[in-house]
Amino acid sequence: MFNFPATPTADISPSPIVRDRLIRLPEVMETIGFRRTHIYEMVKTGQFPAPFKPSGSASRWSENEVLTWVAAFTGQKFH
Repeated sequence: MFNFPATPTADISPSPIVRDRLIRLPEVMETIGFRRTHIYEMVKTGQFPAPFKPSGSASRWSENEVLTWVAAFTGQKFH
């Protein structure tokens, strides 16, 4: 059984659920129009979001982070 406080100790505001998915390098390359080497160079210099490493050598990017980067890079919105 859980013991929850009678009143919350912090202001907890509901936040919208943001759908995101992890995408592989080929989809990142197709989305931004850069090749693998250039993407990893930008990651290394902090100019592009770093991938997540779910296991071993697998790399996955947040689709939302990639699209946000594209929007900032091009000055457009993706929503």
